[in-house]
Parts: sequence; structure tokens; C-alpha cells
Amino acid sequence: MSEHATTEPAATAVASPEFDKREIAQFGNDDGHAVTAIGRMLVIFFFYSLIIMLGVTLWTWIWAR
Repeated sequence: MSEHATTEPAATAVASPEFDKREIAQFGNDDGHAVTAIGRMLVIFFFYSLIIMLGVTLWTWIWAR
């Protein structure tokens, strides 16, 4: 067993694309839909939280009188 590292060049492999241009375009389209859906969910959650906070504030203000 040798303690020296070998410096043999690796075998040259020809890289083939895993996805064609049509599939890449479809991924981009799908990502666009996902971003839109996530954005909508965040906006809805923000307004839901705002309404709940306003309701609790009013409830506390009325109760504390």
C-alpha cells in the first residue's frame, strides 16, 4: 500500500444535458406559478393577522373600559 497520492487524470466523460430546453422552460413556468401562489398565501396571512390583531385590540379596549 502506497502512502503517496496518485495523480492519474480522471477519465474524460462527455456530459449530456439532463433536461432539454422544453423541460427547462416548463420548470420556469411551474416556478412562476409557485411563486405567485406563495405570494398570495403570504398576503392573505398578513391581512388575516391584521384583522385578528385589530379585533383583539378592540375587544381589549372595550373590556378595559
